[in-house]
Amino acid sequence: MQMRCLHRSKRKEECYMVGILDIGGGLKGVYSAGLYDAFLDLGVSFDYYLGVSAGSANLASFVAGQRGRNVRFYLDFTFRPEYMGFRNWMKHGNFFNLDYVYGTLTNSDGEAPLDGQKILDLAQPFRLTTTDAATGETVILEKQDIILDDYWVFKASCAIPFLCQPVHGKGRFLGMAFYDGGVSDPIPYQKAFDDGVDRLVVVLNRPKDSRKDREKNLELIRRGIGSQFPHVVEKLAQRHEVFNREIEELLLLEQEGKVLLLGPDQLYGVSTTKKDHEAFQKLYDRGYEDGEKILAFL
Repeated sequence: MQMRCLHRSKRKEECYMVGILDIGGGLKGVYSAGLYDAFLDLGVSFDYYLGVSAGSANLASFVAGQRGRNVRFYLDFTFRPEYMGFRNWMKHGNFFNLDYVYGTLTNSDGEAPLDGQKILDLAQPFRLTTTDAATGETVILEKQDIILDDYWVFKASCAIPFLCQPVHGKGRFLGMAFYDGGVSDPIPYQKAFDDGVDRLVVVLNRPKDSRKDREKNLELIRRGIGSQFPHVVEKLAQRHEVFNREIEELLLLEQEGKVLLLGPDQLYGVSTTKKDHEAFQKLYDRGYEDGEKILAFL
């Protein structure tokens, strides 16, 4: 894979590839909204982009250079009944109304249109992860899979099992159905290194010294989708173990200088689905402040 090198060592005339991985986290992603606004203000760019779940959508705004776009979704749009809630879940089978988020709001005629053409024109790789609903395995989508004004790729990466219906693929993925990329691999950092990245920024959705517990609603999820998507339920049962192992591995890589972990020191009560305007603002501000940590790493 060819990547355009944007970073060079000050001590030696050598080129090194710096990538960024955003693992998402539902509404906790307001932290990364602050990070990316800080990165844009600092003029930071990367050689490689990899997003998981909501992390893929937040990265898209950053790559498109749309400062302030991400935070609008948290401080404004999430409080609309069309965006999320049990009414949507009962009516359409989607707690998060992905058609509203990545269609009505995001299309060129929406209130917060994404400049998707800038992503398509990007010289660097832009990738996002999904989970094959049939097999439970990770599937990587590329920027060329993006369809302007039909942002199915972000819907596919963000479709939380049980809370959302699986998203049907298009183009070369026609006939397949997808769930949230974090189901099959919560922190796919190895993918970035396998693709040639030398140093990696990993945007977390929790303090880096915290660990994930077993899915508390696993039996409810199993009853809801287990007969149709047993491999997805199996992955959810193992996800906390995979996440915690990958965090430990990343902490070692951070000590070696190969990884920079950026995550909030606290969540102020925000969770994947819990919204709070004041807490959102605090998490956004914390992300913006943490954005300066990128300079020493680069």
